[in-house]
Amino acid sequence: MKKTSAILLALALVFGVCFPVLAAEGDFVNNSGETKVTVTVNTTNLSVTVPIALSIAANVEGGTAVVPNDYKITNNSLVPVKVSTIAVALDGTDWAFKGTAIDAGAAPTTAGTNDIYMTINGQVLAVQDATAPTVPTDWNVPAHNGTTAGTLDLPIVASTSKLDQTTTATDLITITYVISAQ
Repeated sequence: MKKTSAILLALALVFGVCFPVLAAEGDFVNNSGETKVTVTVNTTNLSVTVPIALSIAANVEGGTAVVPNDYKITNNSLVPVKVSTIAVALDGTDWAFKGTAIDAGAAPTTAGTNDIYMTINGQVLAVQDATAPTVPTDWNVPAHNGTTAGTLDLPIVASTSKLDQTTTATDLITITYVISAQ
């Protein structure tokens, strides 16, 4: 019984590890063959810095606001990236976006609110439906070149209506940038 079991086990081992090698005709010649190896670069590992805060100083009498001059997106990735979409949401109900610049002394459109006009990199900001964000054109950020990160300067222009005297520092808007590889 032990001898039969040993023979069956040996046969199972032999037939279990022995299998034929099949190759297409012409792939294996003179005991050698070739294998092509393809490398796919994964560009999903992006390293991009976007501004997390933006402060605007507005005069009570309205008009042009003071804005930072170093607002930018920095790309530390080895591939170029682009800003695919921008979504803007108002954080409160006491502000309203306007589509054109506002002159100093201009009264707010609606009593009890403050009007603001704002552009970033030439893109006029307005509140959008989340399903239809703004798609900016040419917001491309070059790749890190091994020495220096790529940057996209985002010049800002802002103006406000005459402000309610009770207006103090407040959260105004949330800007969401969606970044993708070019």
